[in-house]
Amino acid sequence: MHKDAVTEAMRSFSFPAGYSSGDPARRRWGQRRQVCLCLLLVYGVMASLFESFLQPFAILITCLLGCLNAPWAMWWTDTTGGVPGAARRTRRRSTFPKRARIR
Repeated sequence: MHKDAVTEAMRSFSFPAGYSSGDPARRRWGQRRQVCLCLLLVYGVMASLFESFLQPFAILITCLLGCLNAPWAMWWTDTTGGVPGAARRTRRRSTFPKRARIR
């Protein structure tokens, strides 16, 4: 609905010579290319630091899957990302005796 209105408004708008609204498909391709180049650069740096080709690949895949699936897992288990809530659930009683009060 809004996309059609924007497209129609862009058609009626006259740009100065040498300017255009651009093609959204080309922008998406450019963003994907930038993300791929970024991942490739990170992989290259990690491969040189670890001196291995397999370990950086495993780390990148694990991080990407975790980032993509963590919100779904939190929604499914009805968990919040707040630290105070997590600390409250995992707090255990101290096994040490209480200190005597100094008067």
